[in-house]
Amino acid sequence: MDEKRFSTKPSNSSKDVFDFYDLYAESWDERFGDTESVREFHKIRLGTFFKIAELAKGKTCAELGVGTGPYVTEIAPLVKKLICVDGSKGMLDVLGKKVKHLKNIQLEQIDLSKPLEKSPFKVDVLYFFGLIEHVINIDNLMENCKLMLNDGGKIVVISSNGLSPWYHGLRKPFRVGIHCSSDKYYSRKSLGQIMIEHGFNEEQCIFWGFFPAGVKGIVYNILKVVGTCIEKTPLKKFGGGMTISYIRP
Repeated sequence: MDEKRFSTKPSNSSKDVFDFYDLYAESWDERFGDTESVREFHKIRLGTFFKIAELAKGKTCAELGVGTGPYVTEIAPLVKKLICVDGSKGMLDVLGKKVKHLKNIQLEQIDLSKPLEKSPFKVDVLYFFGLIEHVINIDNLMENCKLMLNDGGKIVVISSNGLSPWYHGLRKPFRVGIHCSSDKYYSRKSLGQIMIEHGFNEEQCIFWGFFPAGVKGIVYNILKVVGTCIEKTPLKKFGGGMTISYIRP
């Protein structure tokens, strides 16, 4: 499934969002194809997570909004237990087929945009790749995170960077644009304000991503060179992605 063929979903509730991801779950992993830029994108994205997540064999972790779990097989062997959470049954069904051989995986279908009465589990590290853009109520998400996180635990957010020009018009000629009408892109500052309101302080931040996954040929080569130069300057804050860790003091 080419992402250009996606039909943006009008979304007024978390159910609308999950319906979108259920619809495309089976073809989700193929939407960018298998190109050098896709492989490099995933390598950089996952690498920033490893730099600041401080994973260890004795730690229990949870990936929220796991989807089809593109990084689960790399992360699970590094921790004691990995709990994979998503609101889309279709996405979890696809993931379940991938991870049958892993013994430390637990799959949970939970709507994290709604308040939880009690914590379904406790973990040392909570993290999510590309989740916050699609959450209807981010305040409920963060309060749920507080319930699920052990004392001294950490949240790692890997998300789109709302300051990037990619999300202000450049994306449309190459992609469908937003997936759901409720999608929202946060900057480091706007996300930081939300995190502070919920009792979390920023620990580390990495800006990354100066070419879109799926771009090919000379365009990819040019953007890769330009990105290598930009990431050494203050302009790196306009990168397409950001990976930020937060702790509760």
